[in-house]
Amino acid sequence: MIRGDSNDGAIIIVLAAIGWGFMVVGYRRFRFKQWVQDLPTSRIGTAAQGLIEVQGRATAYRGQIFASITGRSSVYLKCHIEEWQSGRKSGWKSIHSSTHGVEFLVTDSSGIAHVRVSGAQLVLNCETHETKSNETELSVEGLPGFTGFSKGRRYRIHEEKILVGEPVTVIGDFRAVHLDSDLKLSGGFRKSRAHPFLISDNHQTELLEKLSHGVPMMILGAALVSVAFCLFLSLGRGVR
Repeated sequence: MIRGDSNDGAIIIVLAAIGWGFMVVGYRRFRFKQWVQDLPTSRIGTAAQGLIEVQGRATAYRGQIFASITGRSSVYLKCHIEEWQSGRKSGWKSIHSSTHGVEFLVTDSSGIAHVRVSGAQLVLNCETHETKSNETELSVEGLPGFTGFSKGRRYRIHEEKILVGEPVTVIGDFRAVHLDSDLKLSGGFRKSRAHPFLISDNHQTELLEKLSHGVPMMILGAALVSVAFCLFLSLGRGVR
């Protein structure tokens, strides 16, 4: 019978579980990067059904959200707001965090595609802005639950967004869709179990750079599993 500190056993299990998790997630991200890298960009109007990549501009379809920093309309907004707290424990305090997305259209010179954001992996640039509320006009439209900015207080706003009219890349399962609309849609993107679904405001080169951390995650995971295995062997050499 192996005698050992129960804490040692718990550490081994935790290290092995975390390492395995890193390996699995890293492998999935590595495979996802390969998909993106090998997938040619299609024109919306002539795209075949199935897994494709399109690049176009985001257009509002039903509803829109207003970004606090720019005041411009967007179809997706992830917003985190911090307020500077003075005193003995001064620092930035989180006062609001929310994510809102609406279905939208992506258009290029050849056609229009409908995009349902739900279930998509979003790889977006984060814009951070620090200001006093009386130095600039900040909009709180589209941020339910947030009461507003106090005059003269310092705020730091972090936003990830898909702005209307700005370039967007969509990778996913492209199928024929039927909507109650006069739009002549070439098709649409939905979440699919068979294919990845990604929306990004980056061009392919920038997107691939952001997806390149799959291999480091696998290496880190393997290292943690190896440490857990070595600890297990060390524990097994204890008094029996």
